[in-house]
Amino acid sequence: FAALPTVTSPLHRVTVDDVARELPAAMVLVANCGELVPPFLRLRHDIAPDDGWLDVVVLRAEGVFQSLSAFLELVRRPANGARRLWFGRGRSVRVEVLEGPPRPMQLDGEPWGDAPFEARLLPAALPVIVDPATAPLGASRRG
Repeated sequence: FAALPTVTSPLHRVTVDDVARELPAAMVLVANCGELVPPFLRLRHDIAPDDGWLDVVVLRAEGVFQSLSAFLELVRRPANGARRLWFGRGRSVRVEVLEGPPRPMQLDGEPWGDAPFEARLLPAALPVIVDPATAPLGASRRG
């Protein structure tokens, strides 16, 4: 909470599947699963780690009150077009900072250098073991 008074939203270019948008952003999140704090904070109902998409959330805020407002909007899981949130979905995502100094990044909660960065979906790059009785329909079932 101590950092909230200093939150700003410099202009970023967020490119999803070769379509660029310039958006003010305090935070840009690229995720392959929909839970930030499982099972308490889910970004949207339609995000799943095996859905074949990277999901993008851009959060815009300046200072304490807008940061809290943006967080509350995120908790409500709105449709795209919320005042402080923008959602995207694609197979490749590039994030660049257009204003101010480079912004720090995290990868799975750990510091990971500064933006710009690019994320690409690599189908079948990670084998996952599941219980065949609970595997989604159409999932590969290798013995």
